[in-house]
Amino acid sequence: MSRVELLQKLKAKRKEIADREGAELFMVFTNKTLEETVKAMPATLQDLALVKGWGKTKISKYGNDILAVFKDFENLEIEFPSILGNSISKSGGAVFSVSEFLEAVNITLSRLGTVRVQGEVSEMRHRGSVVYFTLKDTAGTEANMKCVLWASTYEREYNYLEDGMEVVIDAQPEVYAKFGAFDVRVEKIEPVGEGALQKAFEALKKKLEAKGYFSAERKRPLPHIIQRIGVVTSEKGEAINDFLKNIGNFGFEIILCDVRVEGDRAENSIVSAFREFNALRSDLDVLCLIRGGGGLENLKAFNTERVAEAVVSSRIPVLTGIGHERDITIASLSSDADFSTPTKVADAIRRSREDVLRNVEKERDLLALCAGDMLHETTRAYSILTEDIKQLPLIMLERTQVRISAGAHQLEAALGKIFNAFRMLENAFTNATHAFRARAQKMEHAFSLGAQRMREFTERMFRLGDKRIAVAEAALLPLDPVAPLRRGYSIVYGKGGKVIKRAEDVTIGENIILWLYEGKIKSRVEEKFNEKFKN
Repeated sequence: MSRVELLQKLKAKRKEIADREGAELFMVFTNKTLEETVKAMPATLQDLALVKGWGKTKISKYGNDILAVFKDFENLEIEFPSILGNSISKSGGAVFSVSEFLEAVNITLSRLGTVRVQGEVSEMRHRGSVVYFTLKDTAGTEANMKCVLWASTYEREYNYLEDGMEVVIDAQPEVYAKFGAFDVRVEKIEPVGEGALQKAFEALKKKLEAKGYFSAERKRPLPHIIQRIGVVTSEKGEAINDFLKNIGNFGFEIILCDVRVEGDRAENSIVSAFREFNALRSDLDVLCLIRGGGGLENLKAFNTERVAEAVVSSRIPVLTGIGHERDITIASLSSDADFSTPTKVADAIRRSREDVLRNVEKERDLLALCAGDMLHETTRAYSILTEDIKQLPLIMLERTQVRISAGAHQLEAALGKIFNAFRMLENAFTNATHAFRARAQKMEHAFSLGAQRMREFTERMFRLGDKRIAVAEAALLPLDPVAPLRRGYSIVYGKGGKVIKRAEDVTIGENIILWLYEGKIKSRVEEKFNEKFKN
């Protein structure tokens, strides 16, 4: 099976999955993802996780289906005959078609995965959506290779590149089948050397400054009291020793996250530390990102966009102390407070605690002074009050006599008014009582007359009602349906409880019911006569 055929099988599997789920093809996998999968030749789910375009969800849903398609590709040496064809030359080697040979070469190259190559950039040129450049060997040989980079990636991240700059690239090697030309598809570029790193630094600085990463309005104020401190640095470096030596003995809670501060894995290590602190220790007051000095090459990890994003997006305020006095990094510019060295970070935190303690002592002294003044004033007021108390009985006695005399006069006048008012009230009550008694007698007489009239009216109405009932009874008596039964008549019911009035309404042999004055009779018609009743 050729790689082209394998890709077609993967596309067929994608269509099968899309039809099963009722989804669009691109929502299952893009063509680019399938091409990358073919190049990676995965054998396990872990291999799929390394392919661009795969994630945990897609691996869990489709991983086993896709791996089943690869089961014939588990051993490339066995599969090469189908790739190269069955024709064998006289010398015993396989006879290639051009496309088959290039395909076999690309499969072999794809097993290298992403390669890292260092060289000098030259012959940069733009062509449509792609940027081409040549990477020349810097070891004195004439070796070079062609590199391809998407123009959008170049404009967004690497527009500082220029001829003569030394870089390290992460790339995927391949042979372009149409022209048989070897080149590498560039995925990542890291400048090498002070000049290149400085250009990359300035380009990234300009980009992040435009995004507002360095603006003072974005930076958060530091807590007034700092107690819990997270430190991101190497536990083996001098930076942590300088930090702990200068932080002071103030009972700080310091949590260290050991990270790499230099080398290829430093960037991921620092970003992971920030994510861990923000996820698990959001109770921290500040995060300190520190390391010792060095050139741009040594501080490369602190001049990346991912580290800057980790600093800016941190929910915990960030302090930085990276390098020496002259060192400036992207992480430092993005932090909420930047200090020139790890020692200066520790000094700032220590001074903050010392300022708090000084303010407490100052307030304590001021409180003691105020308490002394209050005690003096209280003692003075107590002395004055003691003298006043000694004179108080005579003064109070004189004042009391005056108040009692005035009160007696006021009470006498008030009692006179109360007695007069009571007499007036008594007279008014007596008059009201006589008037009420007279009205009550009149009402009693009127009630007696009304009761007599009502009794007479009621008797007349009862007598009139008795007469009307007797008349109605006489009128209704002939209409009583039971009266004829009482005189010997009966009511005949046929089928369905229908009353029978004529002989023609029944048939010979039909069962009928006769309803008498007392009881019922069930009978069967034996004979009928169509004659009318005669009195």
